[in-house]
Amino acid sequence: MSLGKYFKKLIGGEQQPAASEQPPLLVETRAEPAEPKVEAPADSAAVIDKPLPQGSVIDTEAEVVAGKASTSLLKVQTHGERNTTDSLRQKFFRRDPVLNQYHQVIGYRLSLRSAVSEENQADPVLQTMRGEMLVQGLFSLGLLELAKDKQLIVDLPPAMWGNPLVQRLPRKNVVFMLSWVGEIGKEQISQVSTLLDAGYALGMDFMVALRDGRDLSRHITYFTVDMATLPAGLRPEKLRGLFTRPTQKMLAENVNSDEALEAAKTLGCHWYQGYYFARRQPLLPPRLDGNRQRILMLLNLVRQRAEISELEEQFKRDAALSYRLLRYINSPGTGLIQTVRSIAHALIILGYDQLYRWLTLLLYASGKGDPRSQALLKSALVRARLAETVAKRNLPPAESDAVFITGIFSLLDVLFNAPMEKAVDGLSLPEPVMNALVKDEGRYAPFLRLAAACEEGEETAIIAQSNALGLSAEEVNELHMAALVWAESMDQGA
Repeated sequence: MSLGKYFKKLIGGEQQPAASEQPPLLVETRAEPAEPKVEAPADSAAVIDKPLPQGSVIDTEAEVVAGKASTSLLKVQTHGERNTTDSLRQKFFRRDPVLNQYHQVIGYRLSLRSAVSEENQADPVLQTMRGEMLVQGLFSLGLLELAKDKQLIVDLPPAMWGNPLVQRLPRKNVVFMLSWVGEIGKEQISQVSTLLDAGYALGMDFMVALRDGRDLSRHITYFTVDMATLPAGLRPEKLRGLFTRPTQKMLAENVNSDEALEAAKTLGCHWYQGYYFARRQPLLPPRLDGNRQRILMLLNLVRQRAEISELEEQFKRDAALSYRLLRYINSPGTGLIQTVRSIAHALIILGYDQLYRWLTLLLYASGKGDPRSQALLKSALVRARLAETVAKRNLPPAESDAVFITGIFSLLDVLFNAPMEKAVDGLSLPEPVMNALVKDEGRYAPFLRLAAACEEGEETAIIAQSNALGLSAEEVNELHMAALVWAESMDQGA
């Protein structure tokens, strides 16, 4: 896996300060209690419009603010009336990655979660309110950017099947997942036919298709099977019986373990929705090979501000690592006019801070073995970005970089397939970073907890962590989805 696609821009405008002139990396400071958060002005630039700072490897300095980037989810109109903040306060967007058989993230399942009782979820008024909020959120949070090269699978309750708002969404790479309980009547079939005529791809639970949706089955592109509630004795032949054309696929939901993944493969599923790749594999050996050990050593040297000559010597001992560095520094996205031919020159251009970040991401792309590392890196990037942007509101500016690194390292236990204390044992890290990673405590831990809760879609945990950090559901949605869009933007171009 090439890291070049994660670093489209490196140098811009003025010259990056030399490595020896940069401020200390991952400085430990004792934070005072956070001041009350001040809202950004309405005309603040959106993160996707803000130029990258000079010398940035990845723009983690740009803030995600209200204004251009998104509009308030709490002002979505339903049936001509504005929902109150209290009624919508606890509704959170959830993202579930969808992977193919090669463990590549090919899309996201997007849904709306709420900690309030679900007993009235069949109420068409509530369905419409939640459905419109979800669809409006796709626009206001910039999530349609993902549909350029990723599948967006959107949960669509029955009350939304005939809603004209739905057809404002693009046809390309958008899949409507039809949720239904009970018999599908003529009115629903007519509404679905309208969506089909408009060119949308549709998905449906295989049990619904078998029981009540046979008239629709031939039009369905994606059948889903929930691995968490898999019927006993289900055989692949029964699922294949639904297929009427080669383009139809089976999507396995809740694939959150290797056991679930293997079961889904046995059933003949093509796509896998869930976080199986972000779980350790106890039956397999650790994945801390020589390549990653060298990167860990370099990370320590960079943090210690070792001499450029010492860093150069370590790079020269690894031809593959030297090649990666020179290929990266000379990639078109860096904007350099002249080719850099020496390791020392490349290190000086990068500087300690950007070199450290490059090496942290290189951990995921280096070494042998698990092809799931790329998907793991994407999750780490979302965690890191979300934790960092929230930290900017609560901690001194000098510490946001350390929070970003905490997010990137938060999946090292999975990457190395070892307990976290062993995974970070060879790293020289500031105490707050180490405490957050190993002990789940300290002043960086709340930001990591929030990022992990958003990933898991645990409403109770999200609410608890949001309240602890002084964030509303609206703000969490904006920051979480912006982090997802940002992480995916690192995968554009090369």
